[in-house]
Parts: sequence; structure tokens; C-alpha cells
Amino acid sequence: MKIAACVLGIAALLGFRYYISQQYQKVAAAVTSGEPASCVAMVGNTRTEENGHTYVVGTIRNNCEHKVGHVTISFKVERQSDSAFNSDAPAYAYVNDVAPGETRSFKTQFQIAKDMGYRFDRITAF
Repeated sequence: MKIAACVLGIAALLGFRYYISQQYQKVAAAVTSGEPASCVAMVGNTRTEENGHTYVVGTIRNNCEHKVGHVTISFKVERQSDSAFNSDAPAYAYVNDVAPGETRSFKTQFQIAKDMGYRFDRITAF
């Protein structure tokens, strides 16, 4: 009787281990394949002025079937013609813990010049 219970317990433990392993592989494949970024979409963006400072604000939507833990929204701010830099400057906004189907607002971390142009670059999510 005890041997049968031990064998049954070991079989259940191995079955549980297999299930957890399969779930881990699914999540790891989704994160490394870039799948979260492809199902997180920009809904819209614009400029806003707060206390004399200009920011890019907007909304994103999580079209994934699972929660996305971290989203980075990247913009490129056009360089000034008299700038010593040859490339556009990056501007980032961050959103955390976005539930499936949820739409969330964002605001760039730092201000941008009021008269500078900007363009959406990409969304990175995991």
C-alpha cells in the first residue's frame, strides 16, 4: 500500500514538473520572440505643456492575452540645426503592469523643447 502511494506521489510530482516546465517555455518564448511588443500598440500621442515644460503624452493599449510588466515607448526628438550632435535625441516614456485589454496613459520622462519636432520610434515590452 505504501509503495503504491509513493509511486503515485512520484508520478504526480513528475506530472506537475512537466506542466510547470511547459508553461515556463511558453512565457520565455513569448518574451524573447518580441511578442509582447508586437501586441502592445500606440493609440495616440501629442504634446502637452505642464508648468511651462513640454512633454509628449499619449496612450498605449495592451492587446496581449497576458499582463505586460514593463513597456518603454521611444520617441526621436529632431536635433536643432545648430546642434553639435549628428543624430536625433531619444525621449522615453515608461508604463508598468498593463493588464490584458487595458489602455494606459504615458508621459515622457523628461521635457522636450517646445518648438522641436518629434516622431514615434518604437515600443519595447516584456
